[in-house]
Amino acid sequence: MSKKQKNKEAQVRLFRMKSKKYFPPWVFTFFEWGQSFLNKMITPINFSSWWLNMFVATPRVCYGIYYPFLMSQYMKTQEITIFSKLMHEYFDCIPPDFKWIAFLTKLGHIIEGFSWALGLNTRFAALGLLWTCIPLFLKSNHDLSILGLILTCLLVLWCGSGRYGVDFWILKIPFLKKYFL
Repeated sequence: MSKKQKNKEAQVRLFRMKSKKYFPPWVFTFFEWGQSFLNKMITPINFSSWWLNMFVATPRVCYGIYYPFLMSQYMKTQEITIFSKLMHEYFDCIPPDFKWIAFLTKLGHIIEGFSWALGLNTRFAALGLLWTCIPLFLKSNHDLSILGLILTCLLVLWCGSGRYGVDFWILKIPFLKKYFL
């Protein structure tokens, strides 16, 4: 069976599901909204001039490399061990020694920062960075480096990775473009 026939069958099944009222209409509206939202999150804005692309890429790369060091400065191991002791009190099956959670947390910060610096999955990484940095900004007496990171996250949420990111070049591959857009 060819891909065109499979696609046609999928469209016919979707039409039958809509016409037989298996699901309420808001379910299909929700899924269509979700698909358009994900397409917007994946597709970066392509600026025509190189200097606008550099304007987007430079702070993203700098803060992406700086992010793991910034998080290791603010997230001390004591906070993670206090969290692990609380987890052990509520869940008896979890061992009280949680040094591996501190290791995984720091490894996650390294992976998130460098994926953001490369421009891979940029908007989703910016959401994660905002989730982490807004409470840190309030906790750290309004540190300017964290404020710069928050502003860079908002810029990246608006325009994506730009031309100098892996997201842009992945979508140039025809096979992936057909499935993602």
